[in-house]
Amino acid sequence: MGVPNGYGKFVYIHAKDEKHKHTFVYMGTFLNGVAHGQGKKLTGKGHRLECDFVNGKPHGFARGFHPGGNLMYEGEYSAGAKTGVGRKYYPNGKRMFEGQMVDG
Repeated sequence: MGVPNGYGKFVYIHAKDEKHKHTFVYMGTFLNGVAHGQGKKLTGKGHRLECDFVNGKPHGFARGFHPGGNLMYEGEYSAGAKTGVGRKYYPNGKRMFEGQMVDG
């Protein structure tokens, strides 16, 4: 079986037990088996992140959403960390924070 390249879907499930279950789905482009390019990451708890990925990590402008679809975050990522100007929102849509993000 080859290494994923191009558009695809990856489903990750890790369940040490039901309390420590971690799942996510990535839909987007891959390069040499790693998320690379435009994609969406959906968590088992209902959060969604839409952005570009570089070597498996969010990079560039991103939009994150709370379960139910309200905006949770919009702003810049660098190598997986929120960096630069960003805005965070409560689940009800009210703005929580706007300003400079440094290393998340």
